[in-house]
Amino acid sequence: PDAAGTLWIDEATAAPLTNLQGRVRVGIGGSAVEQGLEAARAALEDHDPGFNTGFRRVGAQLAVVVLSDEDDSSPMSTVDYATKLSTAVPSPADVTFTSFVGGAGCPGTAAGVRYLDVTTQLDGAVGDVCDADLSDELDDLMGLVWNSAPFALSDTPDQTTIMVLVDDGVSQVVLDPTAWAYDAIGNTLRIRSFSAPAGAAIEVIYEPL
Repeated sequence: PDAAGTLWIDEATAAPLTNLQGRVRVGIGGSAVEQGLEAARAALEDHDPGFNTGFRRVGAQLAVVVLSDEDDSSPMSTVDYATKLSTAVPSPADVTFTSFVGGAGCPGTAAGVRYLDVTTQLDGAVGDVCDADLSDELDDLMGLVWNSAPFALSDTPDQTTIMVLVDDGVSQVVLDPTAWAYDAIGNTLRIRSFSAPAGAAIEVIYEPL
């Protein structure tokens, strides 16, 4: 919690950037056994007397971002942690795990092998914790976050024929295939890295199997 006892930052938090800066500047005086994966798991579970209750919003996506100059020493395997995170959301596609970690090009750090392994399993951005500017990597992360709820398709499509059309009443735009993803298990389609104008109609066109 912050000095006021607030457990997390949300839309009601005053000066959220200042609040975040205060939270992440924790110093180096803690335990030398770093357990970022275990901390991520624990943050998604409720603890007595009510800590974390309400943190996870039903239907919300989950984006975990780790900044670390050491590798993870959590007790479970990376597969176990990836499973824990992916089952905390409605669909495995709703979770990303981003690793800003050390390595050979970052003096005085250890490679974040376990963090990177979870990123590989769940998808996410990767960056060097020594970089002074991580904005490009954060842009990569934003490209992985969904900008829409799932669109349920009425028929099973021939995936090679799927086209997503956005009509704002003035012009029509066909989205690049990198701006959306089809989920064959749920027969749904979601949009990422594109924000449709207010009031625009989105049409998914395809040939059924």
